[in-house]
Amino acid sequence: MEEKVSINQYFFKSKHSNYGLLLFLTILSFLLVSIGDIYQSRVFLVFMNRALGINNYEYWQLIIYGFLFALIYYIISFLSSYLLAKLMAKIRKEISIDFLEKQLALPTSSFYKEESQSTLTNFITGEINNLVDNYFSLVVELFGVGISLILGLVYLSYLSVFFLIPLILTIIFIIILLIVSKKNTEQNYKKLFSYNTSLIKVINNISSCFLLSNMFSYRKQLVNKFSSSFDNYNNQRRDAVLYDNILAKINGLLSLVLFLVIYLIAIFLSIQQRINGGDIVAIIQVSSTIISPFFVIANVIKSINSTKDTRTKLSNLLSKDNSRKNIEEVKSISINNVSFSYLNKTIFSNISFSLKSQTLVVISGASGSGKTTLLNIIGKINIDYSGNIIINNEDDLKVISDESYYKNVKYMSQVPIILDATIKDNIILNEEFDEEKFTSIIKLLKLDQTFNNYEMILNTEKINYSLGEARRINFARMLYSNAKYILMDEPFASLDEENRFIMENVILLQKDKCIVITSHVVSSDFLSKVNIKIDL
Repeated sequence: MEEKVSINQYFFKSKHSNYGLLLFLTILSFLLVSIGDIYQSRVFLVFMNRALGINNYEYWQLIIYGFLFALIYYIISFLSSYLLAKLMAKIRKEISIDFLEKQLALPTSSFYKEESQSTLTNFITGEINNLVDNYFSLVVELFGVGISLILGLVYLSYLSVFFLIPLILTIIFIIILLIVSKKNTEQNYKKLFSYNTSLIKVINNISSCFLLSNMFSYRKQLVNKFSSSFDNYNNQRRDAVLYDNILAKINGLLSLVLFLVIYLIAIFLSIQQRINGGDIVAIIQVSSTIISPFFVIANVIKSINSTKDTRTKLSNLLSKDNSRKNIEEVKSISINNVSFSYLNKTIFSNISFSLKSQTLVVISGASGSGKTTLLNIIGKINIDYSGNIIINNEDDLKVISDESYYKNVKYMSQVPIILDATIKDNIILNEEFDEEKFTSIIKLLKLDQTFNNYEMILNTEKINYSLGEARRINFARMLYSNAKYILMDEPFASLDEENRFIMENVILLQKDKCIVITSHVVSSDFLSKVNIKIDL
C-alpha cells in the first residue's frame, strides 16, 4: 500500500535535506516583527503623551528613541524577509528535485503516456513557483498575522476590554462573509478558467488555420468564432471582478464602521479619564495592525486554494510506488499473440516471435501499420496491448522494472537524441571511459572521418551535425553500452546512401547481439541476411 506523502513536510524537510532550523529562525523573525508591529503603538503613545504634556521626555531623547526603534524594527523586518526568501528558495529547489526524480523514476510507459516536455516544463517553472508563492509563503506569513492578532488583543484588553468587542465582531462578520461568498467565488473562477481554456483553444485554432482562411475566404467565420468565445470569457471575467469588488466594498464598509465604533469608545473612555490621547493613538495603531490582514484574507484564501490541484498532483506523484521486479539478465524475449488497437481500430493482431542473442529482426510495413508501436511495446514504452511478452520464459514484461530491463535492452528512436555536450560524452554518457573500446566504435561507424575532435560540443540549437552523423553517434552510444538487445526505429529513414550503407554494415557485424529494426527502406542485400522478417 502506498504511503501518502504530505506536501506540508516541505516546510521543514525533503527527501534529501532537513532545514527545520531555517524554518524555526524564519518563524522567530516573524514573532519579533509582530512584537515590533504592536510595540509601534507604544512609541506613538510616548510621542503623543509628550505632545499633551503627560510625560517629560526631552526632544533629543524622543529622537533617539524613535530612531533606534525604527532601525531595530527594519533590521528585523529585513532579516525576516531574507529568511523567508531563503526558506522559499530552499522549498522550491527541494520540491523541484524530488518531483523531477520521481518523474524520471516513473515507468517509461507512464511517462510517455501522461507527460510531455511542455507539461514537465510548465509544472517545474510554473506550478511549483505558484505553489511556493501562493501556499508555502502565505502560510508562513499567516503565522505572523496570527501572532500579531494574539499580541494585539492582549494589549487592547490591558487598556480596556471594550475595544475587543467591535474587533471580535468585525472578525466574525468577515469570516461569515468568506463562508457565504466562498461557493460563488469558486464557481466564478471555475467558469472563468473554463472560458479562458476555450478561448485559448480558439486562438490556437485560428493560428493553425491562417493559410486556410486566406485560401478559402474563411476569415469571417474565424472572427465570429473568436468573438463568441471572447464574449463568454470577457463577460465572465467582468462578473468575477465585479463580485470581488462588491466584497471589497463590504470589507471597506466594515472597516469604516469598526474604526468609528473604536473612536466612539475611545472618546467615551477619555471623557471618563480612563485613557488619554496617547492611549487613543496606540489603540488605533494596534486595531489597524490586527484588522488590516482580515480585509485581504479572501484574496489570501483564494491564492491558497488556487494551489489545491498542484498540491494534490504532487502528493499523489510523491506517494506513488513504482517498484517492480528486478532481473539480472535478459536471456530471451518471447512475444506471444500481441495485438494493439487504437480508437477501436485494430492496428495489428496476434503477432508472435522470439528474440535471443545473435538474431537480426526487421519489422516492415506501410506507414501507419504499427511498426513503431510494436517496437515501443517490446521497448516497454507502450503497455496498452493484449497478449503477453515473457522474459526468460518466466516473467511478464509488465512486472519487470525499467531499470533492470534497460540494462540489457536499449532503444534508439527515429529522432536522434543529442545532448548539448561533447561527442565523447554523448556516446559514453555515465559509463567509464574505455579509450580502446571508444576508438574501435568510432572507427567502425566512420565517425573518425567526420570529426577529428571528440571534445567538440554538439549544439542542439545551431545543429552543428547532420542527421546521418547524429544517427551514428546514437548507434555508437548503443554499442558502447554493451547492450545485448538493441531496438532501432527507422535507423535508415532520410539517410543518404553513404550513411545508410555504414549503418547497415555495422548492424550486420553485431553477431553477438539481438537487433530489432523497423524500416520501410532496406537494401536487398541487407534483407537477405535477416533472421526474422515481420510484415505488418
